Amino acid sequence: MVFQFRGLLSSFNFVSKVFNLFQFCEQDYEKAIELYHKAANSGHSYAQYNLALMYEYGKGTEKNINQAIYWYEKSAKQGDQDA
Repeated sequence: MVFQFRGLLSSFNFVSKVFNLFQFCEQDYEKAIELYHKAANSGHSYAQYNLALMYEYGKGTEKNINQAIYWYEKSAKQGDQDA
């Protein structure tokens, strides 16, 4: 059950990346941030880092440095070296 849940979180993060980065489809930053939130709120550190980037640069949302810092810190506390 835990492995299935972690797989689901990784899936949210991956799908968010698709909406955020890939050129073969129209970028949908709002959808990406929605999916990053789902994974980040469930403790996925890489999604937390990506969500922080979205807030820092205002992709899919207004720039919000306080939210960026919040998500960078959550990610860093889990050992994400990029955060």
